Amino acid sequence: MIKSLEKNLIVFNNNINDNNAYMLIEHGHCIVIDPSSYGQTIENYINEHKLIFDGILLTHGHFDHIESANELMTKFKVNAYCHKSDEIVVNKYNCADMMSNPNFKPLSDSYIYFNQKELKIKNFKLEVLFTPGHTAGSVCYHYQHYFFTGDTIFYDSVGRWDLPTGNQKQLFDSIKKFMNVVKHDDLILPGHCQHYETYNNVEKANLYITHFKGAN
Repeated sequence: MIKSLEKNLIVFNNNINDNNAYMLIEHGHCIVIDPSSYGQTIENYINEHKLIFDGILLTHGHFDHIESANELMTKFKVNAYCHKSDEIVVNKYNCADMMSNPNFKPLSDSYIYFNQKELKIKNFKLEVLFTPGHTAGSVCYHYQHYFFTGDTIFYDSVGRWDLPTGNQKQLFDSIKKFMNVVKHDDLILPGHCQHYETYNNVEKANLYITHFKGAN
C-alpha cells in the first residue's frame, strides 16, 4: 500500500510485519523515516516523482525498520541518521536473526549517529524526542504537526521492552515525557499498524496513555 496521508506525507505499508515507512516531501526533496523492507517501492516512487532524496531517519535500529536502508543508501548515496544510544542496536542487537536474516550487516560507514534535540537535513528540520525503552536509543520525530513515534507508541498500545537494551521503566518514563509535549491535533504516525490518528483519538484508545493520564 502506498497512501498519501497529507500533501507532503506518504506512507508505505504492505509487509508481513505491518511496518510503516514514511516519506516527507518538501520542494521536490524527500526524506524517509524507517524504510523497513520497502526499498524498491521507495526507489520507484522517488524516480517516478523525480524527487531528490536527502536521507533516511531511523526511530530505532531494529531490522524490520532498517532492512532496506543498505540498498537505498547505496543507490542514492545518502546517509541514515540514528540516535547515538542505538548504535549498539544497529550493529549488534538489530534482531535480524529473529527475522530469518542472520547475515544482515548494516553499512556502518553510511550511518550518522546523533545526540541532539534537533536534526536538520537539507530542507527538513525535525525536533527529536529521546524516548528510550523499546531500545536504548529510540526516538520520536516531530515535524510540523506530525509525530513519528516508531515502536514507542502505537494507536492502542506501546512497544515491547523485553528485547536487548529494552527497559520497561525507561519506556514508561518516555511515554509520560511524550504526553507532556504532544498536542491534541498532532498526527501520530507509529512504526506498525495502519492507524494514523490525531493524538486526541490516540489518548482515548491507548490503554497505557489512559492509565498514565489518570494517574496524574
